Amino acid sequence: LASVAPMAQSYIEVGVQEGRSLSVVLSAHPMLGRVTLCDTWGRVSGGSGRGTPDHLHDIVQGVQVTYLNGDSRTLLPRLTEPFDLVHIDGGHAYDVVVSDLRHGWRLCTGVLVLHDLAFAGVWNAFTEFLACGARPRSVE
Repeated sequence: LASVAPMAQSYIEVGVQEGRSLSVVLSAHPMLGRVTLCDTWGRVSGGSGRGTPDHLHDIVQGVQVTYLNGDSRTLLPRLTEPFDLVHIDGGHAYDVVVSDLRHGWRLCTGVLVLHDLAFAGVWNAFTEFLACGARPRSVE
C-alpha cells in the first residue's frame, strides 16, 4: 500500500477495522485528495466492534473523508465516482468478496489491492474473478 499510495488521488478502503492500512496509505501520501471508508464497525470478520468510525479521528485529520457505514454489498453498488486506489479487506466470506471485487474493480482506475488471500473465501472469489476475464492491473 505504501508503494502505490503516492500515485493515487482517491482511495477507498473496504474493511477499515482499527485503521492500520489507512495509516500506511496516509503516511505515504498525506495530501491524498479523497478518502472513502466502508465498514460495518462491528465485530464480523475481525472488525473493531466499536459501532462507529470515531476512533479514526486522529488518523484522518486534514483529509476529506466519506464514511460508508454498513454492509459493502449494499453500499458499493451505489457508488459511481472512480478511485485510483481500491483496498479490499472486508468480509472473508466468498459472497462478500465476490461483491467487493466486482464493485471495487468497477470503480478502480488504478490499483486494486486485495488482502487476506489465505482465507478460502477470499482465495476462491479471487481465482474465480481472474478466471472470468477480469485481469487486474495490480492485485496483491
